Amino acid sequence: MMTQTRIRELATADGVVPFPLARRRAFIERHARLIATMRPDAGERHLDRQLRIQFENLQRRGFDAQTIEREVVALVAQAFLDPDARKRVNALLAADTDSLTPHDIASAATWADKFRDANINNSRAKTRQWHFVDIEITAPNIDQACFNHPAIPIGTTAADGPADDCVVDKIQQFAAELANPATDPEEQIVALKFLLHFVGDLHQPLHSSDDHDRGGNNKRVSANGFPAGNLHHFWDTEFVNELGPNAKAIASDLIGHITKDQQTEWQAGGPTDWAQETFKIARDDTFGQLPAPNSKGSFRLSDDYVTTATNDVSLQLSKAGVRLAFVLNQALKKQ
Repeated sequence: MMTQTRIRELATADGVVPFPLARRRAFIERHARLIATMRPDAGERHLDRQLRIQFENLQRRGFDAQTIEREVVALVAQAFLDPDARKRVNALLAADTDSLTPHDIASAATWADKFRDANINNSRAKTRQWHFVDIEITAPNIDQACFNHPAIPIGTTAADGPADDCVVDKIQQFAAELANPATDPEEQIVALKFLLHFVGDLHQPLHSSDDHDRGGNNKRVSANGFPAGNLHHFWDTEFVNELGPNAKAIASDLIGHITKDQQTEWQAGGPTDWAQETFKIARDDTFGQLPAPNSKGSFRLSDDYVTTATNDVSLQLSKAGVRLAFVLNQALKKQ
């Protein structure tokens, strides 16, 4: 018969698990008793079949685990928008004719990734660098990470700015466009959608740091109860999924724990300060707490690492949501 440990290993096998860990555990509970009565080979076939059915169902429903982090940030921000800013955000999104995403705030927060990946008019090459500020761990220099802050040519929109630029600059540029009444309405919509995404990017430690490893993408990691993957994916998705079953549930929980004092404190400074703050988390925890690699160059994350990372992610999502609301409130306040 199959043991609970073996069942859990199968349910977290690389490339198989189609849903967050909270749902994964519920799935295991439902099938554990049945599988435990089967021969090992039959149990494995049953579990594999059930997982693939779940995966296909979620694919048909458009489930994308990697969008959840930006959705959470947008939903947290929505709770802290001033009434006038909220109305303006809703009006801009309602006027959007782009079909890449639905036009609610959470879906719109995923647009920048979808626009890049769709490679519309070479959008991949044009916008790929804008999602990061790769401050090197060994020699941190934010100016270098921002390509020395290239100027946007006169008469050019931020969306058509230099491809070699960073998320810090793009947040400032798009916020300025959103705040300017003279900005074309269509460009204001684009600026809003980039902001909804980029403020979240800025607060992901592996979007604000680099260890000569493509922001953690080149580091192979594994941990108890998780499918193996790269370090960037763990911080982008797996540790976020630890916080709850979906974006709405996670955002609701985070909102309920944000105090007035925290809201005031987190609104201080601007994108450059926030990037430096996120870099320190990457330096001290994301990279600083990594164990030594094994003989194959992979890293086995301890339970303590997972706990620290999950706590970091929770705090960063909260900060990103409050700061996104602050950026939008400032840009969209009545003039």
